[in-house]
Amino acid sequence: MREDETEPPDHRSLLRSLARRALAERTFVRPSDAPAPLGEDAQLLEMDLHRAGRQELGISDEATPSHRAALRRVLNCWCAARPHIGYVQGINCIAAALLVMCEHSEDEAAVLLQLLVERLPADWYLDQLKGGRVECGALLLLARARHPQLFSAGGLPSAGRASPLHLALSVAGAAWLLSLWVSVLPLDCLALALGLGLGLGSGLGSG
Repeated sequence: MREDETEPPDHRSLLRSLARRALAERTFVRPSDAPAPLGEDAQLLEMDLHRAGRQELGISDEATPSHRAALRRVLNCWCAARPHIGYVQGINCIAAALLVMCEHSEDEAAVLLQLLVERLPADWYLDQLKGGRVECGALLLLARARHPQLFSAGGLPSAGRASPLHLALSVAGAAWLLSLWVSVLPLDCLALALGLGLGLGSGLGSG
């Protein structure tokens, strides 16, 4: 590397620095203090522990029990911090990715999860995911405006029926948006995307 070149930013370290600063400046519910949820929330959470992309995140078989135990505590923390929302599908994947980025610091992963949700529309996870569905609709409109030929090739909606491409993008878009792109981006790219979502644009863009 030449002397005038700078090291590329370490997006994961920047996220962790943000988490530590937030923990020092504000009061958050922490995983070690969070009670386990009850009823349907508890059932859904336990089922989703096994659906959080362990292999995609590079979690070995030996590390799986401790990883899932940490993930359970972070998700318990989410439920305690957002009782009006409760557990929702998709949160498990986001929390699991944050745990890996934070080298399994549960406090850091939990606070980043809470900060991310604070940046989303208030109804993102409410009223049957109303906010997320609105954003998915906006994504479809943008795709159709940018690439109308693709929608024409797939067959435009007619007689109130959606085209095959519209249906495919609806399903994929919902998965992408509700999991904040965890399901499709490599971890380093995801760290950059989440950092930008948390307002770290200037820090992530500099060396």
